[in-house]
Amino acid sequence: MIFPNAYTGVKKLFASQILHILSTVFFFVSAVWLAASPEPEGDAFEYVVWITIGISVAGVVMGVIAFLLQLVGLNQARRDERLFKKAMYFVIVCAACTIALLFGNGMFSRIASGVDEISTLLIYVYIFISVFNLAEQLGNTSVQKRGKLALLFVTVLFGAAFLINIFVAFIPEQVDIAENLSVISTICEFIGYIVALLYIGTARRMLAKAQRGVLS
Repeated sequence: MIFPNAYTGVKKLFASQILHILSTVFFFVSAVWLAASPEPEGDAFEYVVWITIGISVAGVVMGVIAFLLQLVGLNQARRDERLFKKAMYFVIVCAACTIALLFGNGMFSRIASGVDEISTLLIYVYIFISVFNLAEQLGNTSVQKRGKLALLFVTVLFGAAFLINIFVAFIPEQVDIAENLSVISTICEFIGYIVALLYIGTARRMLAKAQRGVLS
């Protein structure tokens, strides 16, 4: 078996990424549901509230599980490729930013959001570079090429989201513009998550083949 720890860890990273995306979708659905619901009264109000709470709780649970899986996966994978360990530090930073966002607002919230985006980008940078190094040792040039492209896309998408949030922070009085730009920022992040999922999935398949002695 070649890189068994990396294989086990990357499998968990793949599962974590799926849960993270689902968690994001659940929070989005919860927000849309609440915003689209008419002004409720009586039993209707209770119905809307419980649906919103249920969707939000499901999103939180998936987010927590995704966080734990990501940490465990990176800790396992680092035994075969040391750069996975550096991604762990930024996972912890992202968790701290998420907690800060729950209790903060205004400029503080924007700063925490910006730090979260940069930290998320760095998580993917170190994961992608780690996979690239493993692919190099396995002689898998295809995965290396995909890694360069995935890294470019993720850098552009999260970089754009970060710059948008910085810009929005300086136009607090332009509510409509700020809201529209925030939606664009969220879309950039979500596409970035999808790109990361696809590349981590590619890494998982490469390492699965390595376990069977197939190197390309």
